[in-house]
Amino acid sequence: MIGVFFVFLFYMALLAAVIILNYFIAKKFEAIAFQKGYDVSIHSFAMCFWLGLVGYLYVIALPNLKMMPSANATFASTSTYDVKTFNNEENEQ
Repeated sequence: MIGVFFVFLFYMALLAAVIILNYFIAKKFEAIAFQKGYDVSIHSFAMCFWLGLVGYLYVIALPNLKMMPSANATFASTSTYDVKTFNNEENEQ
């Protein structure tokens, strides 16, 4: 009977260790999401804590918002419309 009790304590300690380890890993992945430019609205900690590997992959797959150019800069760099050329053509007519 005492052996069963020690086995039960062993598994409870193992479960507690896994939960604590998962908590610290989820906090690290939350910090990674913050470094990528996301706030708490994406719930990265909860997804990593409750979903485990799927949550980790989710944070890994998030695009880095800090390295992405703004929408205006992207439009200006990809636009084929040249304002100077348009103004010169308008003045010539």
